Amino acid sequence: MTDYKRVIAVISDTHVGSRYALFPKKFKTEEGNTIHLNRGQEQILEYWHEFWRIADELKVDTVIHLADALHGLNRKEFGGGLLVSSLDEQKEAFIELMTPVIKGRKFAMLSGSQYHESLDTRVHLDLCHRLGGYYAGLMRNIKIEGTNRVFNIAHGTGGDTIYLSTALDREGLFIRLAESYKKLPHIDLVLRGHIHKFLHIHLETLHLVQVPCFMAYEPMKFTIKNYGRKQPDLGGVIILIDKQDRMTIHHFLMGKAPRISDNIQTI
Repeated sequence: MTDYKRVIAVISDTHVGSRYALFPKKFKTEEGNTIHLNRGQEQILEYWHEFWRIADELKVDTVIHLADALHGLNRKEFGGGLLVSSLDEQKEAFIELMTPVIKGRKFAMLSGSQYHESLDTRVHLDLCHRLGGYYAGLMRNIKIEGTNRVFNIAHGTGGDTIYLSTALDREGLFIRLAESYKKLPHIDLVLRGHIHKFLHIHLETLHLVQVPCFMAYEPMKFTIKNYGRKQPDLGGVIILIDKQDRMTIHHFLMGKAPRISDNIQTI
């Protein structure tokens, strides 16, 4: 087996607090109420544990979370679709999930969509500090220690994208153009979340990766349009960097997204 200098797991869009997303089993609120998961959430939690079993086998040394860690308060729908309506409890649930998987590993996280943040505090900054990680803000170019590789990481924008390859390819085109004018350093890998889909474009000198999520389909006005297109991919990405600084990027899609809101009903 090839020896790797660095092995990095990348996840995104855990949306802890939503009825349709990842959440710990038998989580207890401050008052002692126990939160029970629906069947779809139990499946997502199994996918979560399976991904980290793979990460352990591959000896992951670093974890990057591309944000939307929590679902937030869903103010637009008065808290509809939430499993817990307290940001503090969502934070505690996220920390319960993340603490065992980042133990002994470097950890970094960005800020995500404003809708899933807070109006009063920077949720992801607080989570990073509590987990002892590196807070990367909205976007960051990070050099991977011990290698010559530079990653451009951001949560991403644009929820109405139809053709993912168009958006990512365009991103790569303008990055390379800016590099040619010496406006940017050389970037080897672009990582984005937000869309809840997986895609990997490998150009001659650049990788662009759309990272999947840990959330089932959620019924909202903008997800009903192009319903088939809005079906999510669940899982994560693991990047292996060998002694020659060559990158191998593996996606681990953990299985079909469970049907929670749109399971077939007989009437």
